[in-house]
Amino acid sequence: MRGHVRKRGKTWAVVYDERRDENGRRVQRWRGGYRTKGEAEEALTKVINALQTQTYVPPAKVTFKEYVLETWWPHVEETRRPSTVDSYKRQLERHIYPVIGPIPLQKVSPSDVDRVYRVGAESGLQPNTIRVVGAIVSAALAYAKRKGLVLHNVAENSDPPKAVRPQRTIWTARETARFLAAVEDDRLYAVWRLLAVTGARRGEVCGLTWLNIDLEVGTVTIAQQLVPVGAELVFQAPKTTAGLRQVPIDPATVEALERHRENQSLERQVIGAPAIDHDLVFTTLEGSPLNPRCLSQAFQVRRTRAKLPHIRLHDLRHGAATLALEGDVNLELIRRRLGHARISTTIDLYARHEIESAERAAADTVADLIDSRLQSVSKEEARPS
Repeated sequence: MRGHVRKRGKTWAVVYDERRDENGRRVQRWRGGYRTKGEAEEALTKVINALQTQTYVPPAKVTFKEYVLETWWPHVEETRRPSTVDSYKRQLERHIYPVIGPIPLQKVSPSDVDRVYRVGAESGLQPNTIRVVGAIVSAALAYAKRKGLVLHNVAENSDPPKAVRPQRTIWTARETARFLAAVEDDRLYAVWRLLAVTGARRGEVCGLTWLNIDLEVGTVTIAQQLVPVGAELVFQAPKTTAGLRQVPIDPATVEALERHRENQSLERQVIGAPAIDHDLVFTTLEGSPLNPRCLSQAFQVRRTRAKLPHIRLHDLRHGAATLALEGDVNLELIRRRLGHARISTTIDLYARHEIESAERAAADTVADLIDSRLQSVSKEEARPS
């Protein structure tokens, strides 16, 4: 490796052979701005060492935002689901570009990533959301490292906030029954019942087609979900193979779906079939796909009318899982109904408090067995020989 330092005006520069071109000729690189000859010589030593150890990264002035838009974003669009792409885009524009977008990619530091966390917290973001934002930054820098654009993923040396276990509010079985009784005559009653008894996600229910429903056998097959992406609704496959599942349903839910199908047929006789018929089970009155966000809003209206405690629509999923657990349903069956890829997820979300209760009961049982015999042990037996 060849290189030397040279004075340019009042500062010093380093000149070194960066690589060979396709014809075998040396390609030189100049890097200037060093205040003293010593600084330049130290910088040259580091460059030569990096070249020899194959850890050299060619200097570039591209900013973090420019890198994302020009290099990383095409990779994101090719490898991520549409809903994930939409989420990344919103987080980048709202919380990442304003903080580190103008910084040269190769000069982004751990403290810069920490500043993303700090600014997010100051703007009111919750710790778990801030961690998601940090994960996006880390993913972008990891890709840059893989492509030889940066030497390190500096996000690995930042300090994201600790994850916070959310405090979930769920309804009791009685409260869920009160809600279903209050919406019994609702056009979307079958939606509410299906969500409450199966624990399916709102997008999964909105994406159901009649081909996914077997009313004779009593099963619902989750094969796709309908998700909002910007201003559009997009059908997409479940995130994992475990999400593609068949869920048995009870006779009352089968009956609700039968009534819903009859009502849907009557609506189409009056209003007409939609221009594009996706064969969806649940639609708007005009027959278009039902936006999951609108479904959440409709749920809150009906919950308020029923004078029930505030929960999110997604909390019906947590409620279904918790009620199944309280009913001694096997954890593996709960995992399969919910579509979790790993049973550890099911345990972490729903069974932890049950496990803790069982552990306390085990401690009491062992202590009771010992203490019940403690009274019968004589002092002579207890005295060391």
